[in-house]
Order: sequence, then structure tokens, then C-alpha cells
Amino acid sequence: MGPQSEGDHNGVTMDVRPTPGFVRKIVGAELTARSVTSRGETYDIPSQHQGKNIFAAPLVELAEAGLRFYRSFIDDLAAEGWDA
Repeated sequence: MGPQSEGDHNGVTMDVRPTPGFVRKIVGAELTARSVTSRGETYDIPSQHQGKNIFAAPLVELAEAGLRFYRSFIDDLAAEGWDA
């Protein structure tokens, strides 16, 4: 087979050639938050938190903020003796 083009899978190299006329296009990925429907009720995503536009921050930064909030919440419960 030719040079490795699709990766090594358990020691087997696969060389898959595109069909004639195929053009590979690289596009950027984008993560976005979406509304959630639970038990027939749709919940829109908030656009602000504490007066700040949350869409100005990347989604990963918002997720990290959420984790910090829940970590703080759990730490506070533990400090009050709820983990005993």
C-alpha cells in the first residue's frame, strides 16, 4: 500500500483514496448552547449572568464557570457537615 493517509488501526494501515472530483474542505468548528426541552417544557439558555453577557465568553469558559459554581456549592455543604 501507499503512504499512510488514514491512520494506523491495530497495526493495519489503510490507504483510502478519494473519489475523482472530491475536494477536501477544512472548516472551523463552533460550539453553541441550545435550548433544552424537558417533560414538555422548553428552557431557553440565559443570555446574561449577574448583568454580564455570557455570549461574550467561549462555551468552554462558561462550562468552567459552572463547574466552579458547583464545586463551591459542594464545598459549602461539606463545610456545614452534610458529607458526614
